[in-house]
Amino acid sequence: MTVPTKARRASRVAWFRKARSAQPWRPYDALMPEDALGFELADSVVASGWKHANLPVVELDPPIAWDEVCAANRSWAFHLHSWDPLGPVLTAYEETRSARYADFALAVARDWALSFPSLETDSEFAWYDMAVGVRAYRLAYLLDVVARNRRYRSGDVELLLESLALHRTALAHEEWFQGHNNHGIYQASGQLALAERFPELSGAAEEREQALERLRGLFSRQFSSEGVHLEHSPGYHASVLSTLGRLLRAGLVSDPELVGIHDRAEDALAWFVYPNGTLPTIGDGDRHFDLGVPPERLRSGRLRHAVTGGKLGEPARERLKAFSESGYAVCRSWDPPGGPASGFHLIHTAAFHSRTHKHADDLGFVWYDRGVEILVDPGRYGYLGRTEGGSDLYEQGFWYADPHRVYVESTRAHNTVEVDGRSRPRKDVEPFGSALRRFGETAGILWCESETTLLDSVRHARLLALLPGEWLLVFDAVADAAGADHDWVQRFHLAPELDARHLGDGLSVALPELARSLYMAPLLEGEHLGPVRGQHEPELLGWTSREYRTLTPSWTDGYAVRGISHVFATLFAFCELPPVARRDFAQADPAGTRARLSWSTGPDTHTIELDRGAKRLRIAYAGPQAPEATR
Repeated sequence: MTVPTKARRASRVAWFRKARSAQPWRPYDALMPEDALGFELADSVVASGWKHANLPVVELDPPIAWDEVCAANRSWAFHLHSWDPLGPVLTAYEETRSARYADFALAVARDWALSFPSLETDSEFAWYDMAVGVRAYRLAYLLDVVARNRRYRSGDVELLLESLALHRTALAHEEWFQGHNNHGIYQASGQLALAERFPELSGAAEEREQALERLRGLFSRQFSSEGVHLEHSPGYHASVLSTLGRLLRAGLVSDPELVGIHDRAEDALAWFVYPNGTLPTIGDGDRHFDLGVPPERLRSGRLRHAVTGGKLGEPARERLKAFSESGYAVCRSWDPPGGPASGFHLIHTAAFHSRTHKHADDLGFVWYDRGVEILVDPGRYGYLGRTEGGSDLYEQGFWYADPHRVYVESTRAHNTVEVDGRSRPRKDVEPFGSALRRFGETAGILWCESETTLLDSVRHARLLALLPGEWLLVFDAVADAAGADHDWVQRFHLAPELDARHLGDGLSVALPELARSLYMAPLLEGEHLGPVRGQHEPELLGWTSREYRTLTPSWTDGYAVRGISHVFATLFAFCELPPVARRDFAQADPAGTRARLSWSTGPDTHTIELDRGAKRLRIAYAGPQAPEATR
């Protein structure tokens, strides 16, 4: 490799600075949420350091020990190497042109570039795929600022130019491109922003086309034709959608195919937003989300309605939406009489498209009703402690070994059926795509059915039937076609805000500001496990992660049976009096194909009859709410 002489390097820098001054100014491409966190944060980073989530403050006075200061946490280290601290600082410079922001960013960037002068520099995160993409557009903007302003030395321009060349090489490298997950989106986005900013650089046009082609492929693969992101998390759906939206608003993409994906994804996201404006913590997503644009600028009227509590946009006409290809069924209210937050929301997750962000949660669900989150998923916690290859955890599909992370991924932490005390396998198994089978509304009852097979011969079929504001039935049929006995556990997890107490063979749950309680009761046989909250030994149980690296105690309970097969039928009902199962009247065939279930609340009797035959599913309900079921 020929090393350019000092004179040639000086000539190249002079040419670049001149070319920059001839180009019209391009605003900062704010492609990540961190870029829009405001002047207060930018000033705090400059004055006292960077704070990520609930982790300690990191001082950014060079020299910075880039691979040491955040080594305790992989996510923390990733965000540091992505230059997340500089995101709001560069935005503040764009809006104020204050030299103190540019000077600070340059000092940090210079220190990083000197620390990692080669793609072979030994560092886990310096040249980590997604970090390169996120850092690239920030580096490109800073280089543009420095090159145009004569108060900055040519040596600084040269250093940043050399680092930019390394980023271009890394981003163009096909073997380093992560085309199978969302990391590739950030790689291609950074590559596109870099090429768009510096069209005068040799090869920029080719890199721009490469980035656009990658983005078309990535977004078309990662979103189903229904507009749902296929990485098992509404939170990641919102995150990737926000990146696509920022690319559109920055003028980096205008491709009709990408615009169509964006608009379908906005419309689909509306179905996943809780009535209280948060997202369910399904998979690895966060509760709170930022689409990077005020609600009035969202293209989907349905999403505008969902995120503003009905103040803007328009509601959907239907109450049930089945994303059959994506593997979700969603039941939700749009304009209930008590206001949007008082409504109901049930999301059934019946998807396994890849290992990416996939928890061991097959056929799980979350439930919000009467203005309250009731049954929840455990959340993400954090990506901590890589598992060792060949270990039991690794073979089950756990990529992180931290016990808290293992717990939130595990089957026992979700509202589904656990088999033999182990999590459902996710490694070396064929993803089933969507397990959603049938869905519909019958006399005001919203229902959805799913079915999957695990461990080669174990079948799990689930039916959820909801009469909003009144009751939810969870009906599970499990069986091993090979004739082996198993320990079957049907488990449920209450939101951490709710308090529960043991009541007979079920639970009584007090709901804030509601006169009626919520009761859990079994309608068929099963051993009541008893409520657990905040358990550490012999294993973690009864926890929810609402914030990063934080576990909050929450009540969990369920039912257990041992045998070749079993049918569970668990009722959650809003009542003034506890429901009493009529076991002498109830019956179900061993496969759960047909069933009659009944319970009483005081003088009132409720009966549900199910026929889950091959052609179509029939459900009939008789009880005090039946005449009003169509409301």
